[in-house]
Amino acid sequence: MKRRYFEVEVCGEGFYISTDDGRTTEGFVVICYLEANDGDDACDKALRSIVESADFEDSIGHYAGEDNAEVFVERWAEVDSLDGCKIPHSGFVFYGSRQVH
Repeated sequence: MKRRYFEVEVCGEGFYISTDDGRTTEGFVVICYLEANDGDDACDKALRSIVESADFEDSIGHYAGEDNAEVFVERWAEVDSLDGCKIPHSGFVFYGSRQVH
């Protein structure tokens, strides 16, 4: 069976982290790179790799708002290879607010 590779953008909203300059973040984006059977499998693996990691809980997870925190897949794409990709995922990028256009 041919190996299939995926890039999955995982977002988290409702994670309120105070920064050193006094601002508060509202969420994060991280790109996961992985091998999977299909797109659904890739999304499931990406979400689990983030929320089930001890590093996530220790550094980000405990900042989740009680009623409104969620982690979800924003988009995914099949890619030809994972050469040059940071496995299993890129670093987290935090944002103050997202505006939907």
